[in-house]
Amino acid sequence: MAMLNLKKGDYMKCCDKPISLLLAGNLSFVLSWFLMLALPIVVSGQTPSSTSQEQMGKLDFLIGEWKGKGWFIDPKKEIRQTTKVKKGKDGLTLIISDKKSGEGYRTVSPPGVVIDHPLLLSSTASVYYDEKSKLYYWRPGTSAGRRNPHAAVLAEPKVLRVKLEFSAPHTISIMTIEITDDGEWHEKHEAWHSEEKGWVTMMETVLKKVK
Repeated sequence: MAMLNLKKGDYMKCCDKPISLLLAGNLSFVLSWFLMLALPIVVSGQTPSSTSQEQMGKLDFLIGEWKGKGWFIDPKKEIRQTTKVKKGKDGLTLIISDKKSGEGYRTVSPPGVVIDHPLLLSSTASVYYDEKSKLYYWRPGTSAGRRNPHAAVLAEPKVLRVKLEFSAPHTISIMTIEITDDGEWHEKHEAWHSEEKGWVTMMETVLKKVK
């Protein structure tokens, strides 16, 4: 299977600013990163084929309702996450609905106004297989996401890795979802920091299957 190009040097060429500058002491960039996934999704029809059905069947390990905890930006601040994964009506897509919440987050808005607020993030996306590129695609339920889905690969039998690329500002991050031998959903989001520090983890959660 074709693999995503995850080499550090190539990512450096794609990123205009280090993640430390993008965060700039507040959540504005990171929230926009997740809000890219936050609107209802429209799934375009696909012609069923044995190849697509076979490849999508390899993602059945994600199906179910998952709940758990983790952290976002600050490892000391706990977030709660609920993720629901089901097959689309056409059988050629997975529909992923996700909710994250937490307390004690802060945004600094011009001219230096500090706003304390809870973290509330909801997103919906679809995953489908493209026979031409031999890649999976993660398609956020936004107008931008529908136009520019994110390439993904099944890195291991139960590890889905998604390359999330954004244009404003131009950044690239990696989302990895793994179902462990213990049956837990491990989700990690990493972004490029600098040549010295390399990739840094921005979010990590561990969920258990409840349905």
